[in-house]
Amino acid sequence: MNLPKKTLSSQRGQILILFLLVLVLGLAIVLSVASRTITDLRTSTTSDESNRAYFAAEAGLEEALQEIQSTGSLASDLSLNFTDTNTTATTRRVSGAGTRQIFVYPLPVERDDVAQVMMLIGDGDDDIDDADLDDGWLGGEITIWWGTNPAGVNSTNQAIEVSVLYHDGSFKITKFGFDPVNRGNNFCFSATGVSSFPAGEDIEDDVTEIGNTFYYSAVVNIRSGIINGCGAGQHGPGIGLAGASDPVFLRIRPLYNTDPIPVAVESADSAFPLPNQAFEVESTGQTVSGVTRKIKASSLFPALPSIFDYVLFNAGSSSLTKP
Repeated sequence: MNLPKKTLSSQRGQILILFLLVLVLGLAIVLSVASRTITDLRTSTTSDESNRAYFAAEAGLEEALQEIQSTGSLASDLSLNFTDTNTTATTRRVSGAGTRQIFVYPLPVERDDVAQVMMLIGDGDDDIDDADLDDGWLGGEITIWWGTNPAGVNSTNQAIEVSVLYHDGSFKITKFGFDPVNRGNNFCFSATGVSSFPAGEDIEDDVTEIGNTFYYSAVVNIRSGIINGCGAGQHGPGIGLAGASDPVFLRIRPLYNTDPIPVAVESADSAFPLPNQAFEVESTGQTVSGVTRKIKASSLFPALPSIFDYVLFNAGSSSLTKP
């Protein structure tokens, strides 16, 4: 018995169609997997290069900050070449206006530790690298802000001592004391010159935009020694005032506090903003393929540890003697 030829042709056509469908489906799967694999590889490569560029920039930044800590300055741009990771880093000092009306110290200050406020002004570029001792701040009246909520752990134990180092041909120092609690009028360490803010006063740094809430303030003229309700003869142990001399820096020391407290300084005259307080450093890391990452950081000018406030120094030829 002979089968119709039409039936055989029909079966062959169906097999071809099924084969093509399977081929297209398999090709779609392969292309999808390949595309996903290529995307993953590209993402992984980009992420890896981005990380390497970031770490190179971070290494350059650390190198610059280390040089600033060691020498007090970043004299020129730094260029680093990391052959193991095929990356480079270029670090530079960022110039720009660093003067401000309000300087909020970036970290809370421990009891008996010191927050230092630079009072030297550079040669017209907000930079103390080229400042000498005749480039002192020209203003006089400042407001000191400090303290946390007195209902908190620090309670009322939040007095501060402010030391002003100035230069009039030789180095001299004068001190002011502020205490929300009257513990006896000892060099004006009393509540007389202190303003309290029970609800707190929000203060923000004009440059860094670091802000904090302060509960006490005191106004002082570092040249005349006038404090709210405290005469010039009560500002400290009779070691003089800056007067027409050039202030070099302020050192603010919290006393009695249990936990660290915030500290800020505000110039009372907009014509005399506070000098620049920090180095601005920018580091750029780059891979051989051109992926770049930038990091910017601020580093406060180097300051002597708080222990040096208790050191006796004799610049003369004779040695120190005990009377």
